[in-house]
Amino acid sequence: MAMLKSIRWLRNHGVLMTFSGGNGARRFVPPDGELTMGQARRLLGLSQMRLYRLAETGKIRCNTRGRVAMVALSELRKLLTQS
Repeated sequence: MAMLKSIRWLRNHGVLMTFSGGNGARRFVPPDGELTMGQARRLLGLSQMRLYRLAETGKIRCNTRGRVAMVALSELRKLLTQS
C-alpha cells in the first residue's frame, strides 16, 4: 500500500494527493469529495486528536463509511474560513 507523500488544495477547491512509490501516483479529489481523517489532518496541519475533538464538539461533521471516518471537503473549507 502506497503512503501519502503530499497533499494540497487546488484552485478549484479540490485536493491533489501524491503517493510514494515507483510511479508517484496522484489522486484528485473533487470539491464535493471526502477525505479520511488522516488525510484531512495532513491537509490542515493539525494533530489527530485536535481533528477528532473538533468532530466531537460539532465544529465539523464526519461520516462513517464502514469503519473509516470521512470528512467532506466542504466541512474543511468551512473550518478554514472560521479560523
